[in-house]
Amino acid sequence: MESYDSLALHARKHEAFGRVLLAEGDHALAAQEIRIAIRRWREVAAPYEVARSRALLASALRAIADDDAADLELGVARDEFVRLGAGLDAEEAEKVMQTAAERRAAPKQIRKTFMFTDIVGSTNLAELLGNESWERLL
Repeated sequence: MESYDSLALHARKHEAFGRVLLAEGDHALAAQEIRIAIRRWREVAAPYEVARSRALLASALRAIADDDAADLELGVARDEFVRLGAGLDAEEAEKVMQTAAERRAAPKQIRKTFMFTDIVGSTNLAELLGNESWERLL
């Protein structure tokens, strides 16, 4: 059996490994692998594969809450799909971008807990110590 070593095979390997890591929930490591794939795809001048990997990278970045970087990667991928005439891919990227924008625009429900305490005689003690001493005491 012969072995063939090529940048395209390495790119595909890193992309596939990134997909597996993404599916397993290791989003940060998936992003690293996908970035390597993007570099390799660039080295072999495969713009469609670069764009596909960028869209995949956006998924990994969104999963680790790096929405700004995810939006950037997906926007670049969409623009490249448009340039290449890959209409279905461009439409899918646009849908994902719109969904992300709608999610960010939706109201968020946040729970906060406040605890109020009172130190017995604190008013008298604060007057006696003065503001600076009282602040240091607290």
